[in-house]
Amino acid sequence: MNLVSLIDDNVSELGQRVMLVFEGQELTNVRLADMGRRLASGLVSLGIGRGDHVLVSLPNSPEVWAAFQAIWRIGAVIVPVLTQLGVEETRYILDHSDAKAVIIGHDLIDKFKEAGGGLGKVETTIVLDPEGSNTYPDFHKLMNESPIMEATEEMAGDETALMIYTSGTTGRPKGVMLTHDNLYSNAEALRDLGQAYAEPPERGVALLCLPLAHSFGVVSMNSIAMSRVPEGFSVLMRWFDPEEIFRLIEKYKVTGFVGVPTMYQVLLYHPAGDQYDTSSLEACVISAAPVTEDLERAFTQKFGCEMYEGYGLTEAAPSVALNVEGMPRKKGSCGKPIPEVEVRIFDLEDNEVPAGEPGEIVVRG
Repeated sequence: MNLVSLIDDNVSELGQRVMLVFEGQELTNVRLADMGRRLASGLVSLGIGRGDHVLVSLPNSPEVWAAFQAIWRIGAVIVPVLTQLGVEETRYILDHSDAKAVIIGHDLIDKFKEAGGGLGKVETTIVLDPEGSNTYPDFHKLMNESPIMEATEEMAGDETALMIYTSGTTGRPKGVMLTHDNLYSNAEALRDLGQAYAEPPERGVALLCLPLAHSFGVVSMNSIAMSRVPEGFSVLMRWFDPEEIFRLIEKYKVTGFVGVPTMYQVLLYHPAGDQYDTSSLEACVISAAPVTEDLERAFTQKFGCEMYEGYGLTEAAPSVALNVEGMPRKKGSCGKPIPEVEVRIFDLEDNEVPAGEPGEIVVRG
């Protein structure tokens, strides 16, 4: 089982259709799959293969999508890294992850040179190079000039697909290894949870600005590939831009938005919120930090939508619990555990505590 089957199944079941819109460009599922297949051939031509770790540090774009599909297709492991990280954090991840290759934007070359100095581990640096220099293999040239790879590396479900680093708030960042089964079953469980309480909509347009280098962004991307909404597609933003969010909601009649509480707080009070038609917005998913009742009440009243809180963590691939349309709601709750995920609360002696008692959240997927 290879996680890249998400995009392959999407194409085979739905045929060619618009899947992603990015900065005005419409990309079909077939186009995205072909980009990944061509880049996969290009990576193999550079000596990258099964089990190799490939660090990807790019802002949101279709190229991130292609890179992920390509790396999975050849059986390699993705190491996603936020572009905003400093030199020392980047150096630590380069060293700790044993990255054999990196895929970066042209503006990050100097930082990665400094970060990788003396490590001697990275063999290949692939660059999105708008200047077209020949110093490094160019991402687009490699992708466009390589043949479409027909074969897909068959992976065991427990083989690592993604190694994503935590924020390191209690020490050094930790490389969390998530398997093909982890990520596939998480996306599948989110889909099944939604279908258990409500009929799938005929139309759905999701707006995504979460960084694809974060576990929240990765699961959103996988959910997009698993979606079978008849008239559904997603609008991807390069980064969080409040006024651009409102403009895109109006332009594409966006029905769903996914974000963290800070984003919703900014959107709630941004003056552009009153300048655009946001009446199409129906459902907003919020997670990654505690959500106050005041924020939920104010946002849903202003924009006439529903807000569904969820809970997760990178180590859980990452979704654990979520409220969805049609589910009985309880104020202050982040919903029920998603299918095939078990949650219990234990005390300091590893004894399960009664309902209502505080303790440590323990999750099993």
